[in-house]
Amino acid sequence: MKKVKYLLFCLLLFTGCVKLDVKMSIGKDKSMNLEVIEAFDKSLITTDTFNSLNLDELKKEKFKIEDYSDDKYQGYKISKKINNIDDISTTKDITSSIDISKNQDKIFKIKKGFLKNKYTYNAKQQNISDLQNSSSNSSEELTVSETLEETLTAEGIQHDLSNYQENNNKVNIYLFRGNGCSHCKELLQYISNSLIKELGDKFNLVSYEVWENEANGNFMKQVSKQLGEETDSVPYLVIGKKVFNGYSQEKNEEIKSAINELYNSEEKYDAIIQTASINDTEVSETDITSDLTSNYMNNLNGMDLKMVVNLPYKVISSNATNVENNGKKLTWDLMQMQNSNVNFEFEIYNIQNIIIVGIGGLLLIIIVIIILLKSKKKSKKNITKADEREKKQKSAKPLLKPVDNPKYINQVNPKQNQ
Repeated sequence: MKKVKYLLFCLLLFTGCVKLDVKMSIGKDKSMNLEVIEAFDKSLITTDTFNSLNLDELKKEKFKIEDYSDDKYQGYKISKKINNIDDISTTKDITSSIDISKNQDKIFKIKKGFLKNKYTYNAKQQNISDLQNSSSNSSEELTVSETLEETLTAEGIQHDLSNYQENNNKVNIYLFRGNGCSHCKELLQYISNSLIKELGDKFNLVSYEVWENEANGNFMKQVSKQLGEETDSVPYLVIGKKVFNGYSQEKNEEIKSAINELYNSEEKYDAIIQTASINDTEVSETDITSDLTSNYMNNLNGMDLKMVVNLPYKVISSNATNVENNGKKLTWDLMQMQNSNVNFEFEIYNIQNIIIVGIGGLLLIIIVIIILLKSKKKSKKNITKADEREKKQKSAKPLLKPVDNPKYINQVNPKQNQ
């Protein structure tokens, strides 16, 4: 049965039968219309084709589900209006998914400002296992591993891997982690900031995310059981036959010692290979997946996979494959993106705050104008009163008649002089 499902997946993949069309339109009022078309080649659709789309869960989350059909594809158009993107934003670093069926609570990272907010979108596009889940009609997941660079990017950790190159001459160490796990992030920060500078020439790091990928979680249990202590907690670091469950800085020296010991040993025990070899079927499936992954970009020519974003203002930065409308319309041809994340940054003005500032400024201007007018009116009144006083003084009659000749000033009343 498993072989049939894998053959069907190969058929779907190589004939270009998948259509994924993501549209995101964001308004100046911070509203967002989200629309996703997921469809499959009509000639290959079976009664179980759409089971993986999780439509019932999407309906519970108030997504609108409509039938979709064109000349080649048939499927569903899934849409939803978000009244305010602040409600689906977080101040923390976040890597979301283009696949909306994952029911993500947060999509954007937000940096809040008074007059405007800055938003960052960083999403991991559908990988080979996602396509397998949709097109093979299987509810089973495959284990999906990530490189150190992919893991650091997914966790939003800044890194410089110029001194770290993966090759077969180094030993493999394995990290089982969960997205959003704080201790996992601390361990990864130690690895990226210190460990690769000291021992980066001795190890390759391979990680498995176990909280969102059930198959990875089951695989971690198999590996831990193989090593003698089954666990379901993360971070779980495997170095040869040694394991480190959880993380604290006190374990740093032990981790370095374990890497040196494994690198210098003749056996170079690999727990993942040992665990996988227990089940030949699992090995064959892993080999198939590896082959498909390595040829992924060579066989996507017939697929229609794209994402379009319309912004209210010019984008700040993006890795879009096409930019139009003065930086407001971004298009990603996902077939050209390989395993790169889709990312862009943009800003939206806080209209309410701007209105408050505008009204406050207007009131302030009005108050200043009123004060100036009152001051000017008062000045005019003072000037008018001064003019009136001056006129009165000029028009007033003198109390004594001026004497024409000063010589007779004392002879006004000659009888008084006698």
